Amino acid sequence: YVTIFILKQFKFGSDGFDTLFVLIAAVISYAFPSMLGGNGYLSVYIFGIILGNSSIRNKVTLVHFFDGITGLAQIAIFFLLGLLVVPSELPGVLGISVAIFLFLSLVSRPATVFALFGFGRKGKKSSVRQLLLVSFAGVRGASSIVFAIMAVVGGADNVIFNIVFCICLISVALQAGLLPLVSKKLD
Repeated sequence: YVTIFILKQFKFGSDGFDTLFVLIAAVISYAFPSMLGGNGYLSVYIFGIILGNSSIRNKVTLVHFFDGITGLAQIAIFFLLGLLVVPSELPGVLGISVAIFLFLSLVSRPATVFALFGFGRKGKKSSVRQLLLVSFAGVRGASSIVFAIMAVVGGADNVIFNIVFCICLISVALQAGLLPLVSKKLD
């Protein structure tokens, strides 16, 4: 809220300075809670939601900048992923990975999607077809792999990383490949 106040009250000399200011504010929103023993990732996530839902100057420029940063971060994460994965260890976790993938795809994700989006206000409720499509979309983001890497760095067994990697690989192969077909079928 302090960032929003400053962005609304002060005009920076150049449009680029507000982008730099928001980047610094995001770093601070991570660092401050982390120094206090809190969760910096959750803090930055909430910071982004609050800032993204506010009306501030140059919002389009900020969105484009952070989209570019996101793309760069994903490239770096998947590069690290290539360094961390050991293909010979994957067959040992394939069974549990498929079981978790099926639970996520058939139970957990649909239940969550229907609970969060299925009970909208009158006239704003999503259709069952829309909810099914969102449920089918899957887990293809880098965040699950980042959290698995953090768990391994924190001392967890590497098997956690391998399981998460397999789940993401199955999701990308099946769900991403079938998404256009499912979208068409669900109209």
